[in-house]
Amino acid sequence: MVMVALLTLVAFNSFAQEPYTLKETFDKLYPHYSTGDNALSLSAPAWFKKWGWNLFALSAQWETTGDKDYAFKFIKNAYTLLEFRDGLTWDAISSDPNDEVHYTGELMDPMARFTYLVQSNIEFSETELPSGLVPSLIDDQAIVTAGDFAGWMADQLKSAYDYYTYHYWQAYHNYLSKGILGVAYEMNYQSHYFQIGSYLYSMGLCSYCQDKVEGISNFFHDNMTIYSPNGSVTWFHNSRWAGDDAVGSTIFR
Repeated sequence: MVMVALLTLVAFNSFAQEPYTLKETFDKLYPHYSTGDNALSLSAPAWFKKWGWNLFALSAQWETTGDKDYAFKFIKNAYTLLEFRDGLTWDAISSDPNDEVHYTGELMDPMARFTYLVQSNIEFSETELPSGLVPSLIDDQAIVTAGDFAGWMADQLKSAYDYYTYHYWQAYHNYLSKGILGVAYEMNYQSHYFQIGSYLYSMGLCSYCQDKVEGISNFFHDNMTIYSPNGSVTWFHNSRWAGDDAVGSTIFR
């Protein structure tokens, strides 16, 4: 009995320590991805994807550990990225005009998720931001608490979402399209557009977003095919493209 209890305690301690091990590893890696006070390079390959995943990681670390420092780092990086926009989006600085919606989506998606998490956490929403983290006044809006910043960021996301919906939503197909319907790069848009719309609708910021989210879900469901060589689920892509499963699973999860 004593041996069982001892083994149980050892196992418990091993599992209990695991999150801290991951946290320490992340903290050692983080400086390589911090904007800090340095100019953010937008010329590196796939810069949008790197920063998008950085934001996702910081959000997840805050949600998992409860360490507010991750949330503050998210806010600083998100503000820096938003300042690099040209108008409502990053389109003008994207290297491939065909993929610009994807660039914007890679960055807006984690921002929308973070905004939702802040809104859902009243205590943190009312937490005052460290002095100098972001300007205390942005677009004539006072930014004192995390909730203030999240509210400002939500407005930016809603404006960009409205922009893309107005210009590129294909009502007949229930699909966001900038060019040829069903080409590879356009499949990547949909998961981000879907996620952002889901968060905006959940926060009560976009009533029409429900229609877009349901439309994309139906579109993917109706156009699902099986790639015969390996039995994987695909949407329009051929064997050269491996992103089908990931894009589709994001919509259906």
